[in-house]
Amino acid sequence: MAESLSERAYSITKSYHRINSALIWTIAFALAVCFAIFVSGLLRLNIQIDEMGLGREFAGVTLGLYTQFGGLVVILSFSLVLVALRGRKKYKELKEWGEDYLYGAYVLNFATSVPKGELTGEKIFSIAKYVFPELRRLKKESDVENEDEILKRSLNRSFGSRVYDLALRTESGYFLVKHLGHNTITLDELKGLAHSSARDFGRNKIFRMVCVARSYDPVFFDLDELEKQIRKIGSTLPIDVLVEEEKGYSVLRVASSV
Repeated sequence: MAESLSERAYSITKSYHRINSALIWTIAFALAVCFAIFVSGLLRLNIQIDEMGLGREFAGVTLGLYTQFGGLVVILSFSLVLVALRGRKKYKELKEWGEDYLYGAYVLNFATSVPKGELTGEKIFSIAKYVFPELRRLKKESDVENEDEILKRSLNRSFGSRVYDLALRTESGYFLVKHLGHNTITLDELKGLAHSSARDFGRNKIFRMVCVARSYDPVFFDLDELEKQIRKIGSTLPIDVLVEEEKGYSVLRVASSV
């Protein structure tokens, strides 16, 4: 299945987020190394001057070379920082495009598609794979394993303290689906799920978690307040919230794409 232009922007945004973070750490490390070399060189120069009795002319030339080296480091650092800042501006534009795609595709597909399958995990996956390109790049245990086989072993899987309707391993991490039951769901229950999932999966990255329920507290329908409360949960886990309808699902919340 070929990616659309918007899907491509979504994928590029996620890739650039990782690259940009790595670039910032690389620049910081390079600056620290150059600064250490510069200071170490100056200290060695002072020691040599004191021990060998080198003249002021030699010391001045050497100090000038070190100063030029330091100036070059500063110019190079400034250039790298400028490139990173401009890159972040373009990243922001791509991110907005990716967010628009994600929300639009999410709502459109879940509002207009009829879920396929009998189990909750099957139903959500049958629609979500048309939203997330990551769900079309699944982790195989063997070269001959197909999508149906991967899906089958990913349904109703136990991790730690919970059983997940779907725990599907993708190249970007686990895609989780959890049906929270038929009672009215509160924010405390969502908070408990977020923290226990992070604990259950440990170092295994969670790409996204979809929570499904028949009924939610009124706060879930106030989107601004819901976002505030989810931020207070203190979890970085991307959580989507769906309402189970008679013949499908409606979308309450879509987490950020990165």
